[in-house]
Amino acid sequence: MKCCFGCVPPKRHTACWDHCPEYIEEKKKHDMRKEADYKKNLIGIGIYQQKMNGVIRAIKRHGGKRRRY
Repeated sequence: MKCCFGCVPPKRHTACWDHCPEYIEEKKKHDMRKEADYKKNLIGIGIYQQKMNGVIRAIKRHGGKRRRY
């Protein structure tokens, strides 16, 4: 968090993030960016899993034998 980087006592104290409006606002933005990244990665993971399911299905169909070309 960049809002706390230059923060020094007496403004900054133990557990000041509970009351600091700057920190609370920056934390909300950070959580929203993190959630958006998670959703974007989840789509990619789903596509990868779909490809892997096809590979696993093909291996099972051939009895685990590799084809030689």
